[in-house]
This record gives sequence, C-alpha cells and structure tokens, in this order.
Amino acid sequence: MVRQLLPLLRHAGAALALTAVAATAVAQSFPNKPVELVVPYPPGASVDMLARLLQPTMTEVLGQQVVVENRGGAGGNIGSASVARSAPDGYRILLATNAGLTINPHVYNDIGYDVMKDLAPVTLLARGPIAIGVNTQLGLNSLEELVEYGKKNPGKLTYGTPGAGSPQHLIGELLADAAGIEMTHVPYRGVAPAITDLLGGNISIVISTLAGFTPHMGSDRIKLLAIGDAERFPTAPDIPTVAETFPGFDTSAWFAVMTRAGTPDDVIAKLDNAVRAALKTDKMQEALKSSALIAVGEGPEAVKELIKTDYERWGKIVKEKGIATN
Repeated sequence: MVRQLLPLLRHAGAALALTAVAATAVAQSFPNKPVELVVPYPPGASVDMLARLLQPTMTEVLGQQVVVENRGGAGGNIGSASVARSAPDGYRILLATNAGLTINPHVYNDIGYDVMKDLAPVTLLARGPIAIGVNTQLGLNSLEELVEYGKKNPGKLTYGTPGAGSPQHLIGELLADAAGIEMTHVPYRGVAPAITDLLGGNISIVISTLAGFTPHMGSDRIKLLAIGDAERFPTAPDIPTVAETFPGFDTSAWFAVMTRAGTPDDVIAKLDNAVRAALKTDKMQEALKSSALIAVGEGPEAVKELIKTDYERWGKIVKEKGIATN
C-alpha cells in the first residue's frame, strides 16, 4: 500500500513545487502591464478622489500605468465583485470602504462574492470620523443634553443619514441603544439633502462623516455634538467623542486597498509599497486633511483584523434590528 502511494506523493510534491515556481515567476515579473484600480462608486465621490490621488505615485513606483476604473452600482457591490472574480495576479485592485466590506454583506441578500474568501487585503489607506450634528433650534449643546432630551421626549428625535444600511444608519442604531433613547431613522440619497433638511429644521439630527459637515462648520444652525472615534480628531479638537459619554464607543469610516484572494504575497507587498509611497506625498496629505481624513498606511494584517472586527459587530446589529436594503 505504501509503495502504491509513493508515486502519488511524488506527483503531488512536484505539482506543489511547480505551483510555487509559477507564483514566484508571477511576482518577479509583476507588473508587466497596466494595473486597474477599481472605484466601486461613480466619479466625484470621496473614494474616487482618493483613487485619483493614488494613481500618479503608484504608476511611478510600479513602473506601469495605474488606470482608475469607476464601476458604481448596488452600493459598491458591482465594482467590488469585479475584483473578487478577477484573476489572482494583482492586476485588478479595489479601493474599498468599510461599508462595502463589513456592512453590505449583511444588508444585501447577495452581494455576489464572499468578502472573507474572495478578497485579500493590501493596505489600510485612511480613516475619518463620523460626526453627530443637530439643529441649533433644539438648544442642545452636548451629547448628554441630547440623551436627556430623547428620554424626556420619546419618539421625537429623527436622524438623517446617507441611506438605509449605511454606516451612519448603523451608528445611529448603536447610539440609540447605548443611550437608551428612541430615534427615528430618515434615509436620504446622500448626505447633502439630509443636511439641507437639518438646516431647515425638518429633522433633528444628521449623522455623517465629518467631511460632510465641513461646508457648514461656520453655520449658526448646526451644532456638532460628538464624533464616533475613540479619540478627538486632530483638526477638530473641540468636538468631544461619543466615548467620553459612552465608554468603549468607537466607530469611524475607513478606506482600504484590496485585491483578489490568492494573489502572491510578493505581488501584494509591491502594491502595498506603492500605496504607502502615495500616502506620503504632500498632495495626498493636504487632500486628506481637507477631507477630514487621516492617512494610516498599515499593511494586510491590520486590514484583516479591522475587517473581522467590524464584520462581526455590524452583522450583529443588522440582525438584531432587521435592517435590509432589498
């Protein structure tokens, strides 16, 4: 029996050796053609802006043209799926959001791929705080006052977000649970119309990225009560964190570069190096600062851990609240 198995084992060993050689050859020659950077949203979005800032430096470092390709639709699922189904060679990469990686799998019936099995992390690109703003007509000057108002006026608080199943929607649910208050969710198609209704007094609260509030920072009709990050944001140190009222509360928006699972580690390392080089440029640093974002520049393991943590947390909330987009 052992003698019969020996030829099979030799063949299996040879096959593994050939696979390893092939992977090494791919990594050594990478890249020898243009690399496609997929943005799973239409042109003009913040993700698109980040991609176009990455493009020139990545092109220079890799020695091949990096081409930005916008593939919007289905909350980012269409573009993401195009990368998840691509060849595992590093020539198609994805500029992903935390929503696409850790929330969409729970709120959509079928996103067309498995985040954990079909995508591989490259670089944790940047993060930015989620802020809670209220109409000043409410006369609330702190998160504590908002909670007190909510308890005294059950069912009166309404909060607008960029859409059902968005990170902002889930953060609102998380905040309501932590505070023990009722808040009615009002979904919008983007943050701009939500803030317009907040300015008009049609809703009580808007939960948005801090960048979404930036054009209205000087307004006397909006008061920013808190941000979701664990620590105060460097460019807005006067805004408290939710964690100062509810310890352990820590949520933020983040962006990561991903590629197809099974891509050789050496190829991922080259992509990671090019992304980090782009993050260090003055143009990128200035753009991130003006967009209320912070460069992170951590590698695959950091992305992997963040995806795992957020995937489990948001999945639990979606299930408990029965949130779905379709």
